[in-house]
Amino acid sequence: MKTNKILLFAALAMACACSKNTPVEPDPLPDDGGVSLRADMEASKSALSGLDVIWQENDSIRVFSNADYNGATAFLRSGAGTKYGAFDNHVDGKPIKVLEGSTFYVCFPANCYTIDGTGLTLLLPSSITRPDEGGFGPEANPCFCCCDKVGGGASVSMSNLCGLVKISLKGDITIRELRMTLDKDIAGNAHFATPSKGSKPAPKITSNGSRTISQHCDAVKLNSSTGTDFYFVVPADTYNSISLTAVNNLGVPTTLNKPSFSFTVGRSAIATLSSTLPSDGMAGTIENMTVINYTDATSGIVREEMDFVSFNIKTQSDDAELDSQYKWANRKAGIYDFFNDADKQYPIIGTQEDEYRQRKEIADNCSDYSVFGYGSEFGKDQSGTGGPIYARENYNTDSGNYIFYRAARVTKLDGGIFWLSSTPSKISKFSASKHYRTCVWIKFRSNLTNQEFYVFNTHLDNSSDAVRGQQLDVLWGQMNVINANALPMVLMGDLNMTTTGSSLETFKNSGKMIFCRNKLNVCFDDAHKSYNGWGSGGSNIDHIAFSNLYRVRDFQTDISSHAGVTYMSDHYPIIATLEFNPVKVD
Repeated sequence: MKTNKILLFAALAMACACSKNTPVEPDPLPDDGGVSLRADMEASKSALSGLDVIWQENDSIRVFSNADYNGATAFLRSGAGTKYGAFDNHVDGKPIKVLEGSTFYVCFPANCYTIDGTGLTLLLPSSITRPDEGGFGPEANPCFCCCDKVGGGASVSMSNLCGLVKISLKGDITIRELRMTLDKDIAGNAHFATPSKGSKPAPKITSNGSRTISQHCDAVKLNSSTGTDFYFVVPADTYNSISLTAVNNLGVPTTLNKPSFSFTVGRSAIATLSSTLPSDGMAGTIENMTVINYTDATSGIVREEMDFVSFNIKTQSDDAELDSQYKWANRKAGIYDFFNDADKQYPIIGTQEDEYRQRKEIADNCSDYSVFGYGSEFGKDQSGTGGPIYARENYNTDSGNYIFYRAARVTKLDGGIFWLSSTPSKISKFSASKHYRTCVWIKFRSNLTNQEFYVFNTHLDNSSDAVRGQQLDVLWGQMNVINANALPMVLMGDLNMTTTGSSLETFKNSGKMIFCRNKLNVCFDDAHKSYNGWGSGGSNIDHIAFSNLYRVRDFQTDISSHAGVTYMSDHYPIIATLEFNPVKVD
């Protein structure tokens, strides 16, 4: 086991360590007004697979009060290797800080959260890596307690703010990823309101929330007779549905759904669920679960999942008068980080508004991606053959739509461009259109299932709804000419309008395509607008839609910072996870 502290990965279980030591009360601490107290772990915390949760050398806790929310850090002085710890914040026998107040709060670990007068906030990650040998880390599920004294060795009992869901799986399958989705937000920035003495704070995911936690595995081979345990940390609550997706070593997802299934996760407690994943196309139960949407490579039937991203990255400009956050030089590191995310590995990213020099820099710094596309005004793959106009420092009139894709996941079979005008095969625009507008498309084949599908990436005009209505008519007509065999197709882009009160509403209501944003009611449109206006407002004008696919499994707007860049663009990227119809794989 890893022994690097005590608590929980936020999606994977409690930090604990193997020990056969008999717990021993620590030596008393001086009563001199400083932060000095004894802390012990709740008894229920020591019941994880029979392993004791113990304090470690160098552990520290944070103590604050209703009068001092900055608080003080206290360090473990004795009790390492036991469930009891003696803490103080003395240097050379003198207290570093004396706290005032009538109610005191204690958190562990000392650096896992931010605190203010309303409570504490910590991050519960939506994606984690399963540690070797089942070990756990401390950073994401702190302990917490209230007390009325912190001097003179006051005694406190630490309590987990979250609980554990233990998923015990059996079957003849090797898992490289396990995703758990519940009916409430379980990952993101979790806020715990500071309680009065003796009460227990209830967590609330405040921003960047997700209902899914993904646990990534090197390769975990299940056993058909003995369960293999996977631990997920979630806020204590009652949950009314659960979905598990186990991705095997071939990348094939196995999905188990229980839309009506109530279970409770208690603080400092473990809720155990179990299921069987056989390879015959039929699934077992999660506490008598009877209906499963299950596909598996062994039976030759596969329902593939794939992430699609649409991202208006904003034209390049480094003009001196621009605010620094708008300059490409200060934004591009965040975009590289988004593309290169080792956990996400988005197969297909459609970008809008980027110029050739931006496209080239992204490709040069994101080596896993190939890219295809053309500029809208001159219709060229501007690889240096366009002449000196393309080298102008402030030149941005020929921004285009590009499709970046991972050749390891998909193969490009064909591709092209058409203009959103009455003459779509040549460089042109409607007379009322403010700019030349195009759609770039690629016909792909999945490297996993050999399924073929189309991706169309576009950027509609910003002049008027009437023009955009004309462009939508051309877009739909051309898509059906190109996709004459009615293969699955995905449309993405900055459409410069919402799906209400616009020509896009008419298009959506026609049933021609399913819009992910509206189909999936648990998405985060209302809280996180895709157009952010550099933080000055926003609207949902970026969209992903599909036809001839099974369903949208997830849709979200990524509002997080990347490589320290808060705003990579005046738009946030949007991500849709789509499931294809099942196919037989030989």
